[in-house]
Parts: sequence; structure tokens; C-alpha cells
Amino acid sequence: MKRTTTLFLFSLFLLTSCGSYYSMNSFYNDHKNDSNVTAVRVPQFMFAVLSGLSPEMNGLMGTVNDLRYIRLEKNSGYRMQLIDQEVNQILDQGFIEAFRKNKEDAKTVYAVKEKGPVVHEVVTYTNNGTDVSVLYLKGNFDGNKVREMMQGNDFESLTNALNAEYKLSPLTSGIIN
Repeated sequence: MKRTTTLFLFSLFLLTSCGSYYSMNSFYNDHKNDSNVTAVRVPQFMFAVLSGLSPEMNGLMGTVNDLRYIRLEKNSGYRMQLIDQEVNQILDQGFIEAFRKNKEDAKTVYAVKEKGPVVHEVVTYTNNGTDVSVLYLKGNFDGNKVREMMQGNDFESLTNALNAEYKLSPLTSGIIN
């Protein structure tokens, strides 16, 4: 009986460990070739350009080792629900939602993955009802600095700077509206 129980628990562990782990990398790779998508993986030399946006960005960009931005434009309601589910799966992988604002037709989420006072990953997700943008930063960030940037809408400014760099119209998040 003990052997059967052990075998059952091992099988259960194996099944759950092979479950639906979803990451920003898989999300980015799954959607970068979709139609009406702008996908940006910022190379290291571009961090200097982005750090010039403000003193806050300069402090942040010095510690970034991965920055990805993806914007999926003009999506159907069903497609938006699927993307919402995928982003929720990413955030369920150890992220803490630091800010969420849901409106009837818009959603904004700021989430972080932290260890003590150090934030290692930041995800900002904006869904305005027809377009979606996801900004992902990986590095070692001061938690207080990240909080200040969230409160000052600096991540939205970074997203708008990326949109301007690639000649896209700004994506309104609904935070201020």
C-alpha cells in the first residue's frame, strides 16, 4: 500500500511540474509573428537612448538586462480575452500585482517579482479594449524606485517612448482617464 501511495504522489508531482508554466518569453515568442503586432526586444546599446528620457529612467536602465515590449493592435473581443488569460498565467508565476485598474473596457496592471527589497522583474499590461501592450523589464531594481515609477506613471512614459520610437500612436491605459 505504501508503495502505491508513493507511486501515486510521484506521478501527481510529475504531472503538476509539467503543467502550464507560462513565461514572458513564451508569450513574446507566441505572439511576435501575429498580424498587427509590434514586438521589440531592446538590445543593450538602446538602453542608453531610453535612459535619456528622464533621471528616473536613467537610474532604472542601468540595471536592466532584458527589456521586451509587445503591442497587439486591433483585436477582437474573443482574442482580447485569450490574451488576458495568457497574461494572467504569466502573472500567476510568482508575480505580485502592485497595481490593477479594471474599467468596463480597459485594464491596466503593474506586477513585480521580488526577493526582499529587490525587484527582479516588472510587467506592465495595458488593454484598452482593442489594443494590448505588455512591457517587461528584467534586472535588479530598488523596490522603492519601482513604486515611485508606478505612482508617477513612468512606465507608461516608457511605453509611450517605445511607441514613438517605432512610430505608433500612444496606447492610452485608462489610468488617468
